[in-house]
Amino acid sequence: MRLRRPWALLVVLCLLVTSVAAGTIGCAAPASTPEATAPSGDEPADSSSTPAAPADEVFEWKLQSSWTGIGITQQDEACRRFVERTKEMSNGRLLITNYDADVLVGANECYQAIADGVVDMAVASPNFFGGVEPVGMQMWQVPFLTEHEEFYDMIYYELGGKELWREVYAKHNIFALNYMLSDEWGSMASRVPINHLSDVEGLKIRTTGLHGKLMQEFGAGVTMFPPVEMYSAFSTGVIDAAVFGSPNGWLGLKIYEVAPYYIDPPMVPYDINETIVSMDSWNSLPNDLKAILEASSRIHSSDWAALSMPVDAAARTLLKDAGMTFCVLPDDEIIQAKDRCYELFEETKEIDSYSARYYDIVMEALKIKAEFYGPRQIPT
Repeated sequence: MRLRRPWALLVVLCLLVTSVAAGTIGCAAPASTPEATAPSGDEPADSSSTPAAPADEVFEWKLQSSWTGIGITQQDEACRRFVERTKEMSNGRLLITNYDADVLVGANECYQAIADGVVDMAVASPNFFGGVEPVGMQMWQVPFLTEHEEFYDMIYYELGGKELWREVYAKHNIFALNYMLSDEWGSMASRVPINHLSDVEGLKIRTTGLHGKLMQEFGAGVTMFPPVEMYSAFSTGVIDAAVFGSPNGWLGLKIYEVAPYYIDPPMVPYDINETIVSMDSWNSLPNDLKAILEASSRIHSSDWAALSMPVDAAARTLLKDAGMTFCVLPDDEIIQAKDRCYELFEETKEIDSYSARYYDIVMEALKIKAEFYGPRQIPT
């Protein structure tokens, strides 16, 4: 009897499984769902399920240059490339129109115009803003400092120059887009020969910054005004000498007609200019266009420096052919001038915290430069 009960239970379970299976087989299968088909050419597609992508916004900006259109061919060409390159890189979404010097606003008015949003961008010189932010004078030029592009790239991109620059300008609703490595600055055009630093005594010279202080210490009077006014200032006797640009700059401005002496060497092999942007215009750009603009501006700087070399080399010959006489200051006086300029630069760290930070950055860069170039020196 003990064996019969498990077998009976097993029989009952089998009967229940058979009953469920039979009921399932007897149910009608549901009708299959027809496959979706693409609408024919005569039937409109349902656009509600796939909305069209919004059209890309196009930004049209005004760029006020401080030096294009006045006869300095490398600056004209570098700017032309910048505008075209930005258009191409952005696939036509960022269109920049360049306005030559003084067309929209004057060089000294660029910063306020950018802050107020009158123009979107400007290529200018930070010394124009030195009256508002004194560190601008040092960021523009420290005599004898920058001889190579990679050296200032290190200052700007690796040692904190860019962050300082942007912090300074942000207070004024200005975005510091990029530094611009200009051409040689600090070689002088003069109405009279200058063969020694002592020869500047009593002269009226267009210059400023640390170079201007050096000239004052040698007895010169200094003044500053936009480059487009230099020709008339020379021809009317307002100035006796001026420091600006490069050989091709003097050639383009035809300064040799009113100042027949060229004074070498340039005490500022490259001065540092900048591209600045209205903070409101900058903030209106999507991130990809911001990245494109930064990249294109960095190439603009390199173009400017690279183009300067062949045209300046050719311009020296053309200036001589036009009757300009080249004077060269003695080596020992140049060394004296360099030492004194760095003493004057050290004094700037007392002006404010920004000036102190920039001084520290430059000193670190010079220390690195000395360690880098030491083993590379070629005996003479």
